[in-house]
Amino acid sequence: AAYTLDAKEQVQFYDEWIVELQKFNKLLLNAPKDKDTKGPYFLGDRFTIADLLVAPLVARLFLVEAYNNNKVPTVETHPELARFFEWREALLLRASVIKATAPKQTLIDSNRKFVKERYGN
Repeated sequence: AAYTLDAKEQVQFYDEWIVELQKFNKLLLNAPKDKDTKGPYFLGDRFTIADLLVAPLVARLFLVEAYNNNKVPTVETHPELARFFEWREALLLRASVIKATAPKQTLIDSNRKFVKERYGN
């Protein structure tokens, strides 16, 4: 579950989340790139369909963090995920991703109803 208000489940979810991020980080590291390409996106310096498909999820990861006791993985706590954090930052700074993403408060407010119904808080 992405959202949980139970402290014990939050710890378990966080650990599972890190494992999944490690898998995705490995995909980023092993993505086929042209020899001279060194950009931050999935395939290098060009924003491609691979980035486009995942960008909406990445732009909303803060919601998972907000409902997981604000425990947030960072490059300092998980240096093995450096490529993921580089890629995530590039996506979040891209103008087209910013324009296509609702403001954080709007997303928090819309998810609050779901969390209240699901978890009663």
